[in-house]
Amino acid sequence: MTEEEKLLWRRLRAHRFKGYKFRQQHPIVYQVVERRTSFYVADFYCGIKKLVIELDGKHHDFPGQQEYDNARDKLMKEFG
Repeated sequence: MTEEEKLLWRRLRAHRFKGYKFRQQHPIVYQVVERRTSFYVADFYCGIKKLVIELDGKHHDFPGQQEYDNARDKLMKEFG
């Protein structure tokens, strides 16, 4: 985890944010075809609110990463 993720996790874990349960590094399945599962891993996820939090740091500056991030963001928005 990055320092920023650690800082945010300290605020979210153990129902510390308004009593909501958050999960860290939670898989979001978006497709299952012939027993092959495709998913994104959300940095933080609150199931009751259907809330995904992504902290995109410097590792998201690499070639191809922006397209991956855009596809992930579009899919998350489609899921509501």
